[in-house]
Amino acid sequence: MSTLNVPARAHISRGSDFVEYVFPAPVETFWDDICTATREACKRHPNYHIPVDNGGVCGRSDQNEVIPINILGKWLFGTPGYKGHKLLDPEMRDGQFVVRFYFPNEAPPEVREMLETLTPEIIRKNCRFWGNREYEDQWVSTRGGI
Repeated sequence: MSTLNVPARAHISRGSDFVEYVFPAPVETFWDDICTATREACKRHPNYHIPVDNGGVCGRSDQNEVIPINILGKWLFGTPGYKGHKLLDPEMRDGQFVVRFYFPNEAPPEVREMLETLTPEIIRKNCRFWGNREYEDQWVSTRGGI
């Protein structure tokens, strides 16, 4: 597998490229669980593990240990001490919960390829707390969005 060259820091905003996921109601979990589940689902895709070179920029653990940004998934999602290159933006639209996953226009095409394999059902299956009534007051559908 060849190494992709990626920028150490690329601009990301709501004007950047994106993939959209539309969840049918009800969404029986909370926002952070959806964000974490998206990353967990991507970890199972081969593109997540593609080697990258970002010029040597690294993350750092709480113990000040270096965390190399050496695969596409770490570059996109980040690590402690390295923000990553994603912006997840939720909204309620016509009674459905919509998540836009923004990524830099400079991102390699393998990012879009990976994100387009996800569906709301795949993300839901990766949620740890979906349907857990202990958190029902925090559910997206209970709160009418975020």
